[in-house]
Amino acid sequence: MGENHIRYLINVSLFSVPCSLFPVPCSLINMIKKRILICTFLALSSGFFSGLIGGQITVMLHSQRCQNQSWGFKQMCNALVTPGASLQGSAAGMWTGTILGAFVGGLISRESSY
Repeated sequence: MGENHIRYLINVSLFSVPCSLFPVPCSLINMIKKRILICTFLALSSGFFSGLIGGQITVMLHSQRCQNQSWGFKQMCNALVTPGASLQGSAAGMWTGTILGAFVGGLISRESSY
C-alpha cells in the first residue's frame, strides 16, 4: 500500500470535509460517495424484496405437500410447514437479491471507459 492509497482511504472514510486535508479532488470523493450510496441502496432494496418474494414462493411450494390431507390435517400441516419454509425462502432470497442488487448497482454507477 502506497502513501497515496492510505491518504485516499483516510480521505474517503474519516473526515466530513476531506478536501482541505489531502490533495484529492473533491469531485472524486463526491463521486465515490454517490456510487457507494447507489450500490448500497440497490443491494438493500433488492435484498428486501427478494426476501419477501422468496419466502412466499417457498411457502407455496412447501404447502403443496399438505394438499392430499383432509381439511383439519391440511390446516395443521400448513401451520407446521409455513414458518420453516418462510425462513428458508426469505434467507435465500435476501442473499441472492443483495448480491445481484450490488452487482447491478456497480454496473449502473461505473464510469464509462470511452
